[in-house]
Amino acid sequence: QLRIILITLARRPVLPRVIATATHPMQLAHRRHRPGFLVLVDEGKDVVLSPGIYTLEKTIMMDHPGQVLLGLGLATLEAPRDGTPCVKVKPGVPGIRVAGVMLEATEMNASAAKGTKNALFEWGDDKVLDSGQLDDPGAMFDVFVRVGGATAGNRANIAVDSMMKIHSGHVVGDN
Repeated sequence: QLRIILITLARRPVLPRVIATATHPMQLAHRRHRPGFLVLVDEGKDVVLSPGIYTLEKTIMMDHPGQVLLGLGLATLEAPRDGTPCVKVKPGVPGIRVAGVMLEATEMNASAAKGTKNALFEWGDDKVLDSGQLDDPGAMFDVFVRVGGATAGNRANIAVDSMMKIHSGHVVGDN
């Protein structure tokens, strides 16, 4: 059953309300509900991000079959300061969909910057052989990456080694 929970932008507290039903749980997150949307992803729910800038404290781990992360209005995900990716897809998980997001490098903590080989987006793991699934491929559509952007801080310390790393097979990408 598809359930979209709309979190309204009213100035007074409003309870989320169901606006559609079908076959899969889906949540709409607003940047002010940042910690909550990470919990939803961890629970395996599909998440729709409203437009805005989301400063991540930890990586969004996609590890449930068929899970969806969809950004509206090019929702921007600022990378965690520890050098980990904005989004990581666990190897061997079929049907993951990531779309409509901007991934942005941020200034890393000094301890995280030493000797790391980081990326903003990582699909699979370089230590795990994952040929993917032909009948249920992963997909990423309109996923953009940038260094600099709107991030404040010491521009000399804003960097990333790779924009994207794709270690798994049968992943469709389109921009």
